[in-house]
Amino acid sequence: MHDVAPDRGNHLICYCSDCQTAANVLGYQDTLDNWGGTTVFQTIPRNVEFERGQRYLACLRLSPKGMLRWYAGCCNAPLFNVLPNSRIAMTGLNMARIAESDQAAFGPLAGVYSAKGAKNPPPDLKDRGIPKAFALVFWRAVKAQLRGDSAAPFFDANGQPVVTPRVLTLEERKAARPGRGPISR
Repeated sequence: MHDVAPDRGNHLICYCSDCQTAANVLGYQDTLDNWGGTTVFQTIPRNVEFERGQRYLACLRLSPKGMLRWYAGCCNAPLFNVLPNSRIAMTGLNMARIAESDQAAFGPLAGVYSAKGAKNPPPDLKDRGIPKAFALVFWRAVKAQLRGDSAAPFFDANGQPVVTPRVLTLEERKAARPGRGPISR
């Protein structure tokens, strides 16, 4: 990512079952917090650039119409989440591998999504900041579309993912759902 700043995106944590399922499929439960949350920074694809290793880029979909979940095919490390429509300029950086000391550049945590999906959470863990975050990400996506920003590096000129996604079967998805296996650190 380049030009990292709090006003370039939304620093959020998501406890939805899909994020937990993706971590289980990739074997990266350690990227989840103690309650099963994934920390993300929502921004636009224009702020993402691969300096090297793009040949290892792989993609996962939990269902045929699901979100595109990009990861490093060499080690299964989760990287980005992108909506499947290349015209909607939105990407979520998985912040699990960003050093704590570097996370300050992304700004404070602005929201919590799907707190009901957390595992044994503290009583004060509640959804917060999501309407504002969604409005901001929508506004950034609209501005990117008006500017003519491409959805690169995730989509080609025809709007297709640059890598053919692996789509889970229903059985694979059910087996990886939270509660089917441990979400542990």
